Amino acid sequence: MNPLRYAIFLIFIFANPLFAADWQLISPTRHQLDPEILNQLTTKLDQGDFGEIHSLLIVHHGDLVYEQYFHGFTADDLHIVYSVTKSITALLAGIAQAEGLLESLDQPLLDLLPSEHAIGNLNRWKSKITLQNVLTMSAGFQWDEWTADYGTPHNPIMRLINSEDWVQFTLNLPVSDEPGQVFTYNSGNSMLLAGVLHYLTGQCAADYAQQRLFTPLGITTFAWEMGPHEINNAAWGLNLRPRDMAVIGQLVLNGGVWQGVRILPEAWLKASFQPYHCLEDGRCYGYHWWLFPFDATREDTLMPYAHGYQGQFIIIVPCYQMVIVSTARQKEGEFAQMQRILNQFVFPAILE
Repeated sequence: MNPLRYAIFLIFIFANPLFAADWQLISPTRHQLDPEILNQLTTKLDQGDFGEIHSLLIVHHGDLVYEQYFHGFTADDLHIVYSVTKSITALLAGIAQAEGLLESLDQPLLDLLPSEHAIGNLNRWKSKITLQNVLTMSAGFQWDEWTADYGTPHNPIMRLINSEDWVQFTLNLPVSDEPGQVFTYNSGNSMLLAGVLHYLTGQCAADYAQQRLFTPLGITTFAWEMGPHEINNAAWGLNLRPRDMAVIGQLVLNGGVWQGVRILPEAWLKASFQPYHCLEDGRCYGYHWWLFPFDATREDTLMPYAHGYQGQFIIIVPCYQMVIVSTARQKEGEFAQMQRILNQFVFPAILE
């Protein structure tokens, strides 16, 4: 396999809109947030009561009201966001559809990924896989990346990342379930999405993101792992600064509009946050975004969120007009830890 490369993009923006670097941290009391509860949260985080948190940011009604860094991390540091990469890549697919590059999510996947090589394990189900199936993790591939620990030889991710062609490797997988019927979390699906974007746009995902998403948001620095055949690692390879993660979250909360300019199609976001497949623990999955009702007794508490390994989060809370961002290096139970942070401190701090 060719050595992986990281592309770091530095973009210098001369424009008037508010960008992450321009966000001024304001007093939480201006938004009727209890500062004492937030101070208690900071103490708990600093003591490690919620594991190894590297940053926690809260944006309320578009204002940055809480920003803390731990373990030597600062606002300027890029942080690997792992599977948050999946959610951001899905936003790029929405932009491509709005530009007319993607006709329909019902298009057969194989039509969107012309291959120079024969596709292994081809059968009638594989021929029926659509981009919708890929986005909702229901393509039907035979796969299990949740049983063995990530990074261990028994996890199929190791075979994927060490292959000479991430897209072809995934396409060659056996299909064991009818497309659209069974949820199977599969990072290979995200590699397929990167391949589709490359085919539709003629650019790698990083270049397309730079032009269509990051630059309009004023995201000036990011790193995105590049693999064979100019395919970015759309499964876990993106590095961002926490404030830039918050900007992306605010864009989503705004329905795709940033500083009066539409960047993401609203219809795509609405479709993205439908619960296409749900797990026994209450979590559901949309278009590469997770969904969870933080209060099962209220219908308006469904919260879309991007979740990366070890505790990377972009959480959207529409009913409170709030975005929460976290970077971390958790050893286990990162979703449960984040639930504790939200339910014991963030939400109780809201006085309105």
